[in-house]
Amino acid sequence: MSIVGPKETAVRVAWRDDAPDWVLALAREVDAGQKQASLAKRLGYCPAVISGVLKNDYRGNLAQVEARVRAALMSERVTCPALGEITGQECLEQQRKPLAPDSGWAVKLWQACQACPRNLQNKEGGA
Repeated sequence: MSIVGPKETAVRVAWRDDAPDWVLALAREVDAGQKQASLAKRLGYCPAVISGVLKNDYRGNLAQVEARVRAALMSERVTCPALGEITGQECLEQQRKPLAPDSGWAVKLWQACQACPRNLQNKEGGA
């Protein structure tokens, strides 16, 4: 049996023992010594978002937060239409890249990324 840290315990209480696996992964990162501000930066959010998710009172787009947590903390692998199988973190990094018109391949990659349903930039609220 694994030891449950204080943040994970607080999350289980806030979520009434119904916390999704990705929220627990976020709590475990905090329990392992990761500062919420550092996690927020890594995920592309402000610390208030991380705090709200952990407390189960975030009213924003949880699906987007989940996608970022799975990509950055849970080693999710995805199929990119241009690159094939990549990590979720690589996918997020590609999404954030601006168009680089100096390379034909970079343009094709950017276009594929823009059309991809995984691209959080294309969804309400942005990435």
